[in-house]
Amino acid sequence: MVRAEIAGLSLEDAARLLERRFARGAAEPAQQYMLGSLLLRLDRPEEAAHVFSASCAISPPQAFWHHCRVGEALARARMARARGVRAPLLPLRDRARGALVSVVMCSIKPERFAQASAQYRELLKDVPHEIVGIHDARSLCEGYNRGLRRSKGELVVFSHDDIRIISRDFAAKLYAGLAEADLLGVAGSDWMSGTTWAASGGAHTHGQVAHPNEDGAGWEVAVYGVRARSARGIEAFDGVLFAARRDAADRVGFDEERFDGWHFYDLDFSFRAAQMGYRLAVRNDLLLCHFSRGRYDEAWRRYAKRFTAKHRGRLRPRPAPSLQSARFLTDDLEEWPDLTEQLIALPGDPDG
Repeated sequence: MVRAEIAGLSLEDAARLLERRFARGAAEPAQQYMLGSLLLRLDRPEEAAHVFSASCAISPPQAFWHHCRVGEALARARMARARGVRAPLLPLRDRARGALVSVVMCSIKPERFAQASAQYRELLKDVPHEIVGIHDARSLCEGYNRGLRRSKGELVVFSHDDIRIISRDFAAKLYAGLAEADLLGVAGSDWMSGTTWAASGGAHTHGQVAHPNEDGAGWEVAVYGVRARSARGIEAFDGVLFAARRDAADRVGFDEERFDGWHFYDLDFSFRAAQMGYRLAVRNDLLLCHFSRGRYDEAWRRYAKRFTAKHRGRLRPRPAPSLQSARFLTDDLEEWPDLTEQLIALPGDPDG
């Protein structure tokens, strides 16, 4: 209805129409969200922040509440950036520098492995580290088990080879995260009830991951949940990048007999670790782009059945419906850390 009403109008005319309605208190929730989005596109972040804030205050909260919260954070980030205020980098504490970091990657593409390795060498240049490549893995579980045995680090990072890490303070956040938890991810859930961590809904998901926008222009950032700098009590996390302390990784291990393909290596590993009493966390400000998306094909469905059969009785019941997680589009990923700082500063989930 909203889109039909402004179809054919210029951005300026559409904004003026909705602004008049908003000023009269006659704008419906969806119209307020549309107005805030238009004001952002028109480079009017202060006004956009005001509109998004008003949208977040609507009672009861709307299904797209998190989209409005992200919109307000993005507007505030652009306002701060205009004043020369940027997201601070986390300092690397001296006492952390002695722990060796092992990065384990399974990769069959030399150019991709070389690019990922160069990235890690730059991000970890101030700390002792090694990169362990497995180039003939029979499955991700088998490859990660072999890489874990070859590695020597006290801290072990398991990483895809098709990522770009945006957080320049990656090393500091890795050390800080694993000082407070045994396993650390970039996205996950505190309520594992099925065969995907994201299915637990916006109330239980945490972290952020960016992908190239499917139309080829810019980036789509999935904001699964950013209520604080870190989320604890995690029960399962995504496999694009995760890390573990050596003792936890060795004890949990990867189930290469049951998951002898390319799916569920991450959910099974992290969920078992949580069941064993290890502390899992998601670092909401550890930001990366993943250049591929998951495929829910026949192979995935086959391993989903194996996962369900293995963990039946330990999975939680389906959670109550909750507000949906948010996504936003950007042409400039350098503003993502600034947005994250603003999100952390904003109030958390609404009541009701």
